[in-house]
Amino acid sequence: MYDTGGPYEEFVFNGKRFRQYRNFLTAVTEKNGEEIQYPISEGHYTVSRVLDVRDVEAGFTPGDIVATIYYVTFTPPNSEDTRTVLVTDEDMRDRNSTWPQQTGACAFMPTRRTGVEVVSDAIKAMARRARGHQDATVAYGRPGLLLRDGRPPAFLRPGKPALVPGGVDEQTYCELPPGSAKTDAIRLFSLDDPSTDLQYPDDLAHLFRFASTLMPADAVVPIALVSALLWAPWAGLPETDTLPKCDHLAVLLAGRSGIMKTAQAGVILGAQSSTFRPRKGAPVPATVMLRHGAQNGGSSPIGAQRTLWALAGLLALVDDAFADELSESEVHSQWISLGSLANSMAEQNAGAKAKQRGSGTMPARYPRCCIIATAEDLPNEDRHVSTAARFYALKTESKADPAALTAVQHNVRGLSRAHARIVQETLSDLDIPRRARAWAEEQVSGWDTRSHHDRAVVNATLVLAGWHLLIEAARRAGFGDLDGLSMDGWEMWGAEQIHRGMDEQARRGNVTADGQVARDPVQLFLRRFREFLTDGTHFLADPERADDGAAYPPLLLAGHGYGPAAVGWRQGPRVTANGFGPATQWLAAGHGDPLGAVHVRARGTSGPQPFSPVMLVMKSSLWDDLVRLVDRRSRERDRYGISDTPSRLLARLVERGVAKSAKPEGSALWKGKGSRKPDVLKFDLLRLLGDDITEEDWTEPDSGDSLGTENNPAAPAKLGAQASAPEFDPRCLACGEMAGAREPGDSAYWRNGVGPLHASCDIPAQVEPAQEVIPAQVEPAQEVIPAQVEPEQVPEPAWREPEHTGKSLAALRATLVRRGWDVPSDEFVRAVADRITAAFPVDGKPGSGGPGLVWAEGPGRTGYRLFRQEQSHGTRRLPPDERLGDVNCPWTMPRQEWHRPLTAGERQQEFFVSFDINGAYLAAASQPLGTGRPVHLTDTGRIQIRKNVPALYRLDVDPTTADLLPMLFAANGWYAGPIAWYLYERGLVRRVEEAFVWPTTESYVWLDRWYQAIRDARSWLAGDGGHDQAGRAALDCVKALYTTFLAGWMASPRNSTNLYRPDWRAHTVSRAAANQARALDKVREQTGRTPFAIRVDAVWFTANLPDDIPTGLDVPDNKKLGKWKPNGAGLLTPNVVAALDSGIGGVHAALREAATQYQELRF
Repeated sequence: MYDTGGPYEEFVFNGKRFRQYRNFLTAVTEKNGEEIQYPISEGHYTVSRVLDVRDVEAGFTPGDIVATIYYVTFTPPNSEDTRTVLVTDEDMRDRNSTWPQQTGACAFMPTRRTGVEVVSDAIKAMARRARGHQDATVAYGRPGLLLRDGRPPAFLRPGKPALVPGGVDEQTYCELPPGSAKTDAIRLFSLDDPSTDLQYPDDLAHLFRFASTLMPADAVVPIALVSALLWAPWAGLPETDTLPKCDHLAVLLAGRSGIMKTAQAGVILGAQSSTFRPRKGAPVPATVMLRHGAQNGGSSPIGAQRTLWALAGLLALVDDAFADELSESEVHSQWISLGSLANSMAEQNAGAKAKQRGSGTMPARYPRCCIIATAEDLPNEDRHVSTAARFYALKTESKADPAALTAVQHNVRGLSRAHARIVQETLSDLDIPRRARAWAEEQVSGWDTRSHHDRAVVNATLVLAGWHLLIEAARRAGFGDLDGLSMDGWEMWGAEQIHRGMDEQARRGNVTADGQVARDPVQLFLRRFREFLTDGTHFLADPERADDGAAYPPLLLAGHGYGPAAVGWRQGPRVTANGFGPATQWLAAGHGDPLGAVHVRARGTSGPQPFSPVMLVMKSSLWDDLVRLVDRRSRERDRYGISDTPSRLLARLVERGVAKSAKPEGSALWKGKGSRKPDVLKFDLLRLLGDDITEEDWTEPDSGDSLGTENNPAAPAKLGAQASAPEFDPRCLACGEMAGAREPGDSAYWRNGVGPLHASCDIPAQVEPAQEVIPAQVEPAQEVIPAQVEPEQVPEPAWREPEHTGKSLAALRATLVRRGWDVPSDEFVRAVADRITAAFPVDGKPGSGGPGLVWAEGPGRTGYRLFRQEQSHGTRRLPPDERLGDVNCPWTMPRQEWHRPLTAGERQQEFFVSFDINGAYLAAASQPLGTGRPVHLTDTGRIQIRKNVPALYRLDVDPTTADLLPMLFAANGWYAGPIAWYLYERGLVRRVEEAFVWPTTESYVWLDRWYQAIRDARSWLAGDGGHDQAGRAALDCVKALYTTFLAGWMASPRNSTNLYRPDWRAHTVSRAAANQARALDKVREQTGRTPFAIRVDAVWFTANLPDDIPTGLDVPDNKKLGKWKPNGAGLLTPNVVAALDSGIGGVHAALREAATQYQELRF
């Protein structure tokens, strides 16, 4: 089969002989003096080139050979189809070599394992012959700076000759090992050719304009990116006798999609590449992806460090940290990954030992480049201050200018040429970056950094040094002024922005002196814990329990200056067989079991002294949940939370003498419960209740346009055992549980003059409504209900809303101004307020007179006030507290704007027509909504989507959904019931991953009466009640009322009422969106027409006539609620077409302008 008589080439390696024939390869041995050949592979192998790859040491000097690359060509037997691949000696040594598959030779080796090893030796033998016929070629295995004795500095570029002062070195270049260069994200890096003298002024100006035009409202973001780009090539330069070293820099950029952070980073990547050109819609290849870690397609911490090892002298992109919804543990893990990268980069040490890999070793790696990291958010930043300080961390809500970004992307080649020119010029004097660092240190020494984290100050200094490198490059190029600003002015402007970014990072991380007092975790905990006890969230009880387990008030607190009211108890009138008795009773303010027991040591008691004479004893298992609740309340009301973990906070309380020990102990909690002693924590209750927080220590944060004034108790009042009853007791007279009433006569909880009462509770039989009188504020001993009531006495009115006040009128005036109304006088505002009251009477139809709705502090809170008013008439009323603050609502608002370029046929049409839905959100309000807490279903793949059942579903949808239904698609996968059902009907749901489902027994059309009241008010104000300017203004305010209440206020963190229902908002918005999608489906099915632009509930179609109505679109003449109505028309102007083609925004402004111009032409 193998003819060994033909011509061959012989090779020798380590005493082994090999012969390569035309169609097969043999190994040669001798036995008893006789030569024996045996085939080891079919086909023909040649080695055309051998490349030794050297590393570059930390001091930028040539290092050891770290890899040898063989250029191997394999030709199958009797074939002309050759394949040349790069094979490394490391791959040859590996027991699981991949080079046979790459060459295709694996199919021609008789035995897989032995054959690969022997053929590898044969290739090495051929390589020796190649070396003997030519000089061994040497390259460097990483880009960046290279210093060699007797030769000028060089900057290595993958695949290109190295840059040197004044030109390039054709004999020195970088060749990344195949393992490093296997991804697009690595291959794109290779500095461009430097700008010519003619190109340089314009190219350099692009770098300045990237910094100044991209984000005018928050210019520190692009400034930091440009600075990091210019600093990265010199990171690692050692110090000299007079100048400092050049440390590595890491920048962290956080913000939502509006800042287009990855697109901005893509421009910086393009500035380090001669091939990559960022553009709209093209993905930016992240060097390292952090999304959810290695288990979800991202990089592991070790894998990320090994990837960044090969990119010295460059700025790499670490993308997508903290994306989507993460658990607390996942957030913590992401911070650890980020911190690990930044620490290893800063110290240039991975801190890990080498590991065995195959027959060789896998040495520890670390980032030798500088880093740009991007993140959706910086969750719990105040808990990870030290980690965040490893970066120059920027968090912004400002948006990038799409037009400016497009211009920068278009000119990215100029950026890359200018960057290469600056690098080439700096090679002639490597003290330039060192002097920039010294200059930056001098500038920062004049800033107040006493309370800033040291590492954060260093990072800000490096960013400032990078900015100085750009200014110095412009000065060398002869720049005087640029865009009307001198180079000194540019330098000062950049320094101010960088200083501001450093200060904002310190404030977010709670490391400035002014923020320490307000954000002290212990003070925050004490403040909100006391609030929990006074507002009925939690209550404490006596260790004695009733036979049925009922809790007793801790009356023994009276001996220490406190009464039960200080620990969550309220006094209310006692219902007796004869009606209301003369006495009062203590009623627990909170629901369920008490948080803990109050153990009071009586004076004079013998025995060992306890930790405190008055202790709170609670189960240790409740501690973490308590801290999380306090943290959530603090974030809602103070705009920042407790920075400590529960265990760390407990340790702080121990240090300050508030808690006995951070370690739980087995001890009695309740008396009379047998010998069982659960693990408990013990606190000094007097310290917990003490007035440790003074007004001087605490400054309430400015809440801006607040929806209400929050009580700000420093500590519970010291109420003795004989303390008077509260001014108003909101206990239900029938069951004794808390009701949601806020004042006497609250119609939601008063029936027939008796209250407060739950909707599900009947009036006690012993209570006669005509005789029921609720005292405003009386001492318990004086609370006497007259036995006989004079006939002239009448019960309180069914509804007692406050009269118009200066505050409510001022809030109404603000609403009118925001909606574009000219407010000529106070009388006009009062007239509008009176018209709104008339539109929403307590009883009767709009305009019938009598008491009615009074405008509150804003449209959202007014909608809540109307909800309470309408609840008083309902057959089924909402439970008193429906604040869903302790359940995370993962739903996010879907996309509100979308547009696309016109088709060729649409471009031939002359007009566009627009339609919107009349009261889209209001029409969607009357649907079943959940009550209480949902059930969390996690049985992936077996959860059914149910129609008209309140639920939130995390769906795995068809990949085409984002393109087919851009206004419905949710990036995080969470959909409310109406959209989930619509997607299910369309066949776009592949499976349900998990769900939050509200029981059908607890769901009801809770907004139906509220919806009917607004519908009737709108009709009246559009007719008889809106005949004048005040009526029309009132109608506009009513629109603001229901849109704000439905689309935002129910899920707003400023909503401090007991109706905080983000799930209601999700279902309302989703119902409106699903209704709109079904209507557009009908148009598409009947005519094939689709809108070219959508904004919330408005759509735009092209048309041949300005009064065209697409077939299938139901547009009644009477503007019925929830139906489509015309929204204008206009000419399809070139500006509109150009805006649609650009894809960068400005479409709706162009449409409005065209519609206005068309109306002016017509009239």
